[in-house]
Amino acid sequence: MGLTDLALAWYPVRIGSPEWEFGTVSRTFDSLPITALGLGLLLGAGVARGVRWWTRIVAVLYLAMAVVVIGGLVLYATNIPLALRFVADPLAQSGLKRAIAKALVQGLMYGSVFLILGIGALRHSRVLRDR
Repeated sequence: MGLTDLALAWYPVRIGSPEWEFGTVSRTFDSLPITALGLGLLLGAGVARGVRWWTRIVAVLYLAMAVVVIGGLVLYATNIPLALRFVADPLAQSGLKRAIAKALVQGLMYGSVFLILGIGALRHSRVLRDR
């Protein structure tokens, strides 16, 4: 369900529209806990059952998610100067800065965690037997 929610957030794709990019990446980062939990449960099940192919599939999903999150972070970062330039109200700008800080922390943390878990899962899959 988490991956479905993420996919629907990106449809229809409007790359080039700063408002869409900013909002979609923010929504994606806010939706990642469900996806991360689901992938973690799948990885745990694969490891517990000792199924190599299952663990490898989840590892690839983690690595793909890391690429998506890091790519989203880059896309988001390109829109930060534009967003700050167009918000003049000090109160609104303060809220915008908090939202930017939150998204940057989320993007860095999720990207790092997904990368570490993907690499770790691939390494662990080498010691598992195929079932």
